Amino acid sequence: MTGRCTVCQSPARYAIDRGLIERESYRKLAPLAGVSRMSVWRHGHTCLPAMLAGELMASAAPLGIFLSIPETSPSAGNDARSGAPLAGRD
Repeated sequence: MTGRCTVCQSPARYAIDRGLIERESYRKLAPLAGVSRMSVWRHGHTCLPAMLAGELMASAAPLGIFLSIPETSPSAGNDARSGAPLAGRD
């Protein structure tokens, strides 16, 4: 989501990421980037997890640990392991 996220485009992005990881309030972090607290919340729930997953995979590879992230997700109506549609979903 880095193409549209105002927090990702901000020079204060790393300070906000650190604040989110340290569980600082959105209200306190928003002025650092000049954005709304909802923008900080959205960044923390969409962009930050993707970035952390990428860093985790990159740091595990030199140790001989290879992680994979499923291409589909339960929120898309598919089983994350097999990609098959979940039962009971239309």
